[in-house]
Amino acid sequence: MTDDAEAAAAKTAADTGLTVAELLATPFVLIGTAEEIVTAVAAHRHRWGITRFVVRTDAVDQLGPLLPLLQAV
Repeated sequence: MTDDAEAAAAKTAADTGLTVAELLATPFVLIGTAEEIVTAVAAHRHRWGITRFVVRTDAVDQLGPLLPLLQAV
C-alpha cells in the first residue's frame, strides 16, 4: 500500500516491459491507497469476473485490514 502507486509500480513496469498504467490495470498487481486497491478489485471483478485473489505472504498484513471493504465489492 502506498500513496504513490505510479512511483511504486515504475520499476516492476520497466522490468516487465509494460507501462505503469498497463501494470496498474492488470489483475495480478494491487498497488495504491486502500481506496485505489478496493476500486481496482471491483473493476477486476466487473471486467474479468475475478472473485478471488491469492495474496503473497509478505502482503497479508497490509491487505488484511482491507478485507471488510473487499467483501462489500
